[in-house]
Order: sequence, then structure tokens, then C-alpha cells
Amino acid sequence: MEDKSGKYMGAIASVRDLTDAKKAQEILLAQKTLESRYTLTKIMTDVVPALLTMGRGEKSKDEFMGEMMRRLDAAFYDKYFPTKDDRLETFGKRICALMNDMGGEFTPRIDGSELHITGAGCPWKNDVSRNPILCMIDRGLIERFANKALGSVNVTQSMSLANGEAACEFVISRTD
Repeated sequence: MEDKSGKYMGAIASVRDLTDAKKAQEILLAQKTLESRYTLTKIMTDVVPALLTMGRGEKSKDEFMGEMMRRLDAAFYDKYFPTKDDRLETFGKRICALMNDMGGEFTPRIDGSELHITGAGCPWKNDVSRNPILCMIDRGLIERFANKALGSVNVTQSMSLANGEAACEFVISRTD
């Protein structure tokens, strides 16, 4: 500030403590993670008894995975994909939000005409190394949602934490 003659008199400053806002944001994120993980756990607990009655064989595994994907779709698709948008970038942001809300650490990256979904942290935490079917569920979820949101796509998994690699990576490319 200056007086009438232009001489410096001082300054006015405003300080805002964001501690409470930051804490509220962290609590909301933790709540979303717990909510998503609870939904996921409930779906798995509901489907496992069906798996036990299916018997053995490839058909049983396919039926189990199909039922898991139908239930995950019903629980999460409309929440994370509320509007039609077939851009790879939008899909990447939305699928990573879902995976991260379940406890993962996923980021999207566009490389030419491909979308790379890379996870440095798994929603399943340490359980993935003991149970590779959990990786199949992640891939199935990404593939089902990608085909639904983007149309016909090809999804490959180029890396896996379950195999001891530094990250999981899913590569999505359009087939049409």
C-alpha cells in the first residue's frame, strides 16, 4: 500500500489454513476406497458359493468369471461411466479412478492409438501374488468396461505385479 504521495506504507496479506480441508479430502478418499472395497468383497463373497457348486473345469471358471463381471458391471459401471464418451483419454481417467477407489495406484497414458493403464499398486495388495485369479478379475473388469465404453477393443496385459514385475500394465487398442 502507498500513501497519497506514493510512499510505501505496508502491505495487506491473507492467509488461509487448509489443514481442515485437506483432512476432509483425505477422509472422503478413504471412505470411497472402503466403500468400493466393501462392494467388491461383497460381490466376491456372494459369487464364491456359486463357484463351489459349479464343479471343476474350464466351463466352471468361465461361468464364475462371467458372474463376477456381471455383478461388478452392475455395481460400478454407471457410477464411473455416467455419460457416453468414447475417447481413450476419458476412459483411462475413469477406469483408473475406479481401480484407485478400490485401493490401487493406477495411471492412464496415451501412446499413439493405444491406452496404457499402469498400476504401481494393486487393489488386492499383497494377496495378488498368492492368487492370480485376482489379476484375471482386474483384466476382465477393464476389458468389459472398455468394450462397453469404447466399442470393440483389444486388451492385453503386458506386465503383472503377480509375476513379480514392477507394475501391472494393460494396453487397450481399438479393433475397428
